[in-house]
Amino acid sequence: MLSNIPISSIKAFEAAARTGSFRDAAKELHLTPSAVSHAIRKLEATLRTVLFERKARAVHLTPAGENLMRHAGAAFDQLRRGLEEVAARGPQLVRVHSAPSFAAQWLTPRLAQFLAAHPKLEVRLAANTDYARFKNDDFDIDIVYGEPHAEGVEIVPLAEETVTPLCSPALAATIRRPADLLEQTLIRSDVKQ
Repeated sequence: MLSNIPISSIKAFEAAARTGSFRDAAKELHLTPSAVSHAIRKLEATLRTVLFERKARAVHLTPAGENLMRHAGAAFDQLRRGLEEVAARGPQLVRVHSAPSFAAQWLTPRLAQFLAAHPKLEVRLAANTDYARFKNDDFDIDIVYGEPHAEGVEIVPLAEETVTPLCSPALAATIRRPADLLEQTLIRSDVKQ
């Protein structure tokens, strides 16, 4: 069925649905209101459903029209974004995920300077304690502490950390040599905050 529907009809529908007017859609698309109306009627005939309730000078989406607009609007947004990226006119979006403490204490304070140095990038930052999901194409980068849980990703170490065991002064007095540590209880946390 999709091969029977010209993309121009879907574009006319999307513009009319977004603006709420065949006339405004026509201006945006450099067409006549009659051409927009004709394209939408043809689309409705092909789909065998009414997409708009037509009033004197305005149009309103029917439930079927609202459903189609959710998909068409998202598709045209994605298409616009793709064209901007290919044409290198718009900023390139980098979607970053990290733990909240890293985002707040290290990443966010440095973000303005980074963006000033890289004006063609736009950074969208999400912070929570879950690992990023790359299969859904939600994120481009996940900054994690320790080993990542995702497969098929490129791992780039950012820094090394020196970890030192700590204990109370009373316990420290009983430790004379490294082997004494083996007899102690180690409290380890894998929480990534």
